[in-house]
Amino acid sequence: MIPILFMTAEPTSASRLRLGEEFREIHQQLRLSSSRDYFAIHQRMSIRPIDMTQAFLDINPYAVHFSGHGTADGALCFENMLGEMHPIHPEALAALFKQFPNIQCVILNACYSIAQADAIAAHIPFVIGMNKEVGDKAAIAFSTGFYQALGAKRSISDAYELGCVQIQLQGIPEYLTPTLVQKTGQAKHIAIERLKLQHKQVQTSDNFPHELEIDGPSGGRKPKSRLIEDLIWKASTVENFIKKRMILEEASNLDPYDPVVYRLLAWFSQRLTDYSAAIRYDHQAIHIDGSYGKAYVGLVISGNRTGDYATLQNAWVSLRNVCSETERPFHEGAYWYADSQESFGNYAEAYKWFKHITENWWEPLSKYEEWLQEDARKQVNLLHDSLSDKISLQQDVQ
Repeated sequence: MIPILFMTAEPTSASRLRLGEEFREIHQQLRLSSSRDYFAIHQRMSIRPIDMTQAFLDINPYAVHFSGHGTADGALCFENMLGEMHPIHPEALAALFKQFPNIQCVILNACYSIAQADAIAAHIPFVIGMNKEVGDKAAIAFSTGFYQALGAKRSISDAYELGCVQIQLQGIPEYLTPTLVQKTGQAKHIAIERLKLQHKQVQTSDNFPHELEIDGPSGGRKPKSRLIEDLIWKASTVENFIKKRMILEEASNLDPYDPVVYRLLAWFSQRLTDYSAAIRYDHQAIHIDGSYGKAYVGLVISGNRTGDYATLQNAWVSLRNVCSETERPFHEGAYWYADSQESFGNYAEAYKWFKHITENWWEPLSKYEEWLQEDARKQVNLLHDSLSDKISLQQDVQ
């Protein structure tokens, strides 16, 4: 038997969730599967920390599923003796899972649980967390698809993918929220291996380049597998930006671990003025590669366009941490940061960075980015005098 531990917590101070419905769906999908005799699901409700450790010892589970609440700082909300909220932070839960190496999969169906997933993945092969808030409908849809696949003897990676697809099939726009994190050193995502098999079966047009290279994380260049390559190339030839984004979303489903695809999705979303989607895609790219400078630039741009000072400021600080002042993404971010500071009335800060890019950013740029260099030059020429006057006026007032 394959033991699965299903845990829920719903503190009295938290909003009510449809946890019973989620368990019913999971139980039904496993019961209806062809492998029903191989799974044993154990339920623990209103879970407290002491209940969790006892369940781990008693059941020795293959998979652990937690459904409940999560906080924005990455804590999962368990219950105390009085049924009140008891938050557990990532380092504590990771230390617990380290003691149970037989566990192969952890599903954290709670808001902002990606921080927990990252910590636990140091010890467990497959961990699924949510990279932002997740609604009841999306959480239940994901569990339904995941356990359908698991009951059909599909891999954990396949089950994760089907869970995300099930969210899409139900018309819920949160299919990018679940995130699969794999333990360092594990085998490649099964989707990559399946791409190789599909490539042998699918004949693609000879008009496509055999190896399309585009800027990858940290300024490197990255060859794409042929199917994803074809989709990106196809997106580049379509004039309608909505269709471009649909094509790239298809590419992201083929390889959910490619930050470049998510950056392109964010760029197309910005061109469609769908900045909330752009921010979501750039965050996904950063989660995959935290040193991906272009994704931070994208967040700076989205923050600039929406007036979201917090997003812009956080992205700018992160960009400065991952890029040196000689790298192209740094100069792109500096331009948009300076532009936003002028909009916010921080004229001294705006002038500082406009001056910086005019003094340092004269390297040759690709055709795609030439407009940005020219715009920076024009902006500096137009604003130099007015900014200087405004700075002087501010100093006089003070």
